[in-house]
Amino acid sequence: MASGAGYALIPGAISPSLVQQAILAIKGNLKVKRETEKYTEYEVPSICNNIRDEFIKNTGESSLTQFLNRQPVPQLRSVNVGVFRETNTDPKKVYGAGKEEIYVTIALTDLNPGNGWYIFIERSYDRSPASQTFWKDASITLKAGDAVVWRGDLLYRHPPGGEGTFVTLVYT
Repeated sequence: MASGAGYALIPGAISPSLVQQAILAIKGNLKVKRETEKYTEYEVPSICNNIRDEFIKNTGESSLTQFLNRQPVPQLRSVNVGVFRETNTDPKKVYGAGKEEIYVTIALTDLNPGNGWYIFIERSYDRSPASQTFWKDASITLKAGDAVVWRGDLLYRHPPGGEGTFVTLVYT
């Protein structure tokens, strides 16, 4: 599953029926938890805990250790639900997340840069000058139900699009 790029795709990680149930719950009247620069985060509906459980059952948390330079198996810290917003972005600005974290983003709608999904900078977790010559932007597309596991120290860019909906599991 792991790749030197700093992320790995898991097609069909979540069943279509759970994805549809989650979308219906999110379209309901969920309370906004917070707004970030790129997305609105909502209170987590209970169906998203079922998505978490299905992901763990289908993939196993031990598979996440290959993204860290340490053992033991990372612990699930949080489940987040969000919808990307359209933004005016600086195409040169890069972002990062938690260095010691692993993220599992599960697409509830198709996700791509056109609807807000991040543009990863492959191999950017290695900040050495020699490695920077191998960095490249990666615009990936996820179908609803697909997941991407990515390192928190991987850099990424915000595209201008919005409306993509996702669940993210955060491991530390």
